[in-house]
Amino acid sequence: MASVQIKAAEGKPLLSDTGSAPAARNWKRIGVAAAAVAVAGASAYALLHFYEYACGGWAKTADIPATAGSIDTSFTVVQHANDRIIQTILADKPPTIGPFYDACLNATTTNVSVLQSHLAALDALSSKSDILAYAGQLYRSAGVASFLEMDVGVDPKNASVQVLTLVQGGWTLPTIEFYASPTNRALFTQYVTSWKNLLRWNASASDLWAFESALTAIAVPNAALRDPTATYNKMTPAALTSAAPFLSSYFKGAAIPLTAADPALLVMTPAFLTKQVALLNATSMATLRQYVGLRLVATIGRLVGEEPRRIDHAFAGVLGGLGDLPARDAFCRAETLASLPAFVGAAFQAAAFPDAVAAKTLIGDIEAAMTRLVETEPWLDDVTRSRSLEKIQAVRNFVGGPPTPPTTPVNMSPTDFLGNALAITQDELRTRLAQIGGPSDPTRWDLGSFEVEAYYDPSANKMVFPAGILQPPIFSATAQPMIANYARIGVVMGHELTHGFDDMGRLFDAHGQLTSWWTDSVAATFNVNAQCLQQQYDAFPIVSIDANKTLLGHLAYLAYAARQGLSTPMAREEGQLFFTSFAQGWWCQKRSDNLARVLMHTDPHSPGKWRLQGPLMNSPFFADAFQCPLGSFMNPKDKCVVW
Repeated sequence: MASVQIKAAEGKPLLSDTGSAPAARNWKRIGVAAAAVAVAGASAYALLHFYEYACGGWAKTADIPATAGSIDTSFTVVQHANDRIIQTILADKPPTIGPFYDACLNATTTNVSVLQSHLAALDALSSKSDILAYAGQLYRSAGVASFLEMDVGVDPKNASVQVLTLVQGGWTLPTIEFYASPTNRALFTQYVTSWKNLLRWNASASDLWAFESALTAIAVPNAALRDPTATYNKMTPAALTSAAPFLSSYFKGAAIPLTAADPALLVMTPAFLTKQVALLNATSMATLRQYVGLRLVATIGRLVGEEPRRIDHAFAGVLGGLGDLPARDAFCRAETLASLPAFVGAAFQAAAFPDAVAAKTLIGDIEAAMTRLVETEPWLDDVTRSRSLEKIQAVRNFVGGPPTPPTTPVNMSPTDFLGNALAITQDELRTRLAQIGGPSDPTRWDLGSFEVEAYYDPSANKMVFPAGILQPPIFSATAQPMIANYARIGVVMGHELTHGFDDMGRLFDAHGQLTSWWTDSVAATFNVNAQCLQQQYDAFPIVSIDANKTLLGHLAYLAYAARQGLSTPMAREEGQLFFTSFAQGWWCQKRSDNLARVLMHTDPHSPGKWRLQGPLMNSPFFADAFQCPLGSFMNPKDKCVVW
């Protein structure tokens, strides 16, 4: 079978295609390097350093692009290929997409009058309630989140109904942890100063830093937001406005009047709102005006010209671990995808994903493997086993993209980029807010079909695999061998499925209802197993890895073996092909130091090296494939297994 040549940016090969016969010819079947020559020319190297064994040859030649913070052998490759398809779509100027993209390309002249008019209006306000109401207006008209964040979503304990959800938020840096850094404070100060000079705005960077720092000080740690039981707090409108009176003004400005007849709200972080009352009382009106103004420019400032875009990138780009300022066309492509995901997604799906049958078949194999695992796991009792099997059967799989094309929300102007972006935001908010108290939509897609992403939603018991991720070298029904598909997208499918049975997923039943459906004894055993894994990861030489967010089972391995009619463990060379394809298809990556620091706080997954080696250290199939002696680094005597 012909090999798949994987290319990186600038035409450099990501993976070496050299090696001694006959091994190299076998490795070429999956389009990856001969692992035996990737680093040291000896398979024994894998016993100590499997990441370097699989990725070292690539890492020596791979360069991080100037406009990016990382490069890898999976997402980067697919994203580059997808971008070329999307660029062709944009060049064809289809309805809705074409005018929006063209308006962005032509909006290079800086025009800050819209921002200045809002800042002037804020300066004219004479009471805190008026400032809060104006903040609510900016939320409704421009999606500006001040003082908190809001959304409309499924009620976790009544999955058939949608509810308005409130959660802590309203700060300018990515997460609350960023406010502990003096470096970030200096960056924040420069950011405010740049806007202050451009807008002729009377703002105090020190006062704004102090207020936002105080706001994060009353927030709960991000890890606490992962507990759906602790964050499930229903409050009536009367109780909410009694506990946090400032919300009455904010909701009034956002045209969400709270009345006793309105359905209860889901308040994920009630203490954050109640503590904010004292903070707002102690903060001057001048600082509150400036804060709402800062939230405005941080949300839409990049849209009003090239100089504002440079200011935004000098701040957000550094915080996000990105590289140089992207060219205008790349910026406009990203803005078009963000504003019109359904429209671009429909065009992408038609161009790049003609058939979902093969992907759905692979998902079915993964689910069958999980079913067999559940049927035989000794730590499950009969009650939990039965409910687990019911949940697997009930999983809904979203593959490719929505079955029907989107409808045009608003007319797009070929000359008014900011107006287009705001019109789309307003239409989306109007639509979403009108759904409060209404039925949930089980067919709703939350990602554009072009996204190189996948996820499991416990509140809907669904897995989502857009067409964007179902591309080579991650997946192809025709361009690469089956073993590569199982080792790459199959592992992702297994990973997402096990999220339905991890520390969060086990709290949602087959119908997406938040309820405790495991027996106490099974839950206790799971916690012991998960703690074993966490302790193992804590020993890795890196600052912090959350093993609960890094659980990878061997479902794809079992599914491939079953599909091929192979016994397990598979023959050694077949096993080596599988695990090397898994490694080189996903976890060979390079990150800039800046991005690595950022992702420690914002990415729920561990770095590639440990996300690869951690699970494989616990895999008896990997140990058999590479003949790792018991007690060696990649085959420890004490293993930690959850699924």
